This record gives sequence, C-alpha cells and structure tokens, in this order.
Amino acid sequence: MEHAEAVEMLRFVEHGHTVRMVPVLNDGVAVDTPEDLARAERLLG
Repeated sequence: MEHAEAVEMLRFVEHGHTVRMVPVLNDGVAVDTPEDLARAERLLG
C-alpha cells in the first residue's frame, strides 16, 4: 500500500499506530538525497 500511495505514514497505520496530522502554512523541505540535505542545511543557516 505504501508504494502504491507513496505515503510513508501508511506503514505506521498498517501496523496499528495512530497518526495525527497538523496543517502548516508552508510546504516544508524534502530531504531525500545528500544534495537535499545540503540545501536544507543552507536554509537553516
């Protein structure tokens, strides 16, 4: 299911955990690669 939906949180739900969501005002920063990490570190400056 996680692969089909591309939502990592589904793994927690499938194992019986409760997941809460909180609305936020920005899109955040995805960190999936070393380059993403470097960018996030620059943004946090």
